[in-house]
Parts: sequence; C-alpha cells; structure tokens
Amino acid sequence: MPLLAVFVAVVVGYVDTHTRTDDNLPMALILIVCAFCFGFAQPQRAWLWALIIGLGVPVAHLTGLLFGYRPPYPVEPSVMATFIALLPALVGAYMGVLTGFAARALKAAWS
Repeated sequence: MPLLAVFVAVVVGYVDTHTRTDDNLPMALILIVCAFCFGFAQPQRAWLWALIIGLGVPVAHLTGLLFGYRPPYPVEPSVMATFIALLPALVGAYMGVLTGFAARALKAAWS
C-alpha cells in the first residue's frame, strides 16, 4: 500500500506541474479523493497517506526547479506555497476515516 501511495503522489505531482491552468480546485479535488480512498482503506495510517500524497505536489515542483523545468503557469509567491497541498490531503484522508467508521457502525447496527 505505501508503494501505491507513492505512485499516486507522483501522478498527482505530475498532473499539477503539467496542467495548463493555475486553478487549484481540480488539484485539491484530486488530492481529497485520493487521500479519502487511502484513509477509508487503512484508517490507522490516515496521517501517513495524507503526508505521502500531499507531498507529491511540492516534491514535483522542487524536482522541477532542480532540473530547470517550469510549469506552464506561474508559481507564486514561491514553491514553498505548494506545501498547502497537505491540507486537502489531510481533509480527504480523515474524511475517509470518518466515512469508514460510520459505515462500519451502520453495518454493525444492521447485523
């Protein structure tokens, strides 16, 4: 599961650095949905999944800077601002935890 999370983080970072728009809403939605799935599947490690998936964006931007790649949109004020991607990842992961908890509670109540 950790390798899958790293793969998702790489894909998220790639998508973020290669989209033609600086609109953050689609990327936030992708982060929330991906982290939600991991948080739902393994709630005891929700913080880890959010950290791995959320760090995909800043790591992609920092790697791009090291190799001279510039995304097709301006990153302002600096690459450090991309660490804000951790917030939607955390929200998504813990929404997955809460949904899983509610689903298990409902299943137990109906059994």
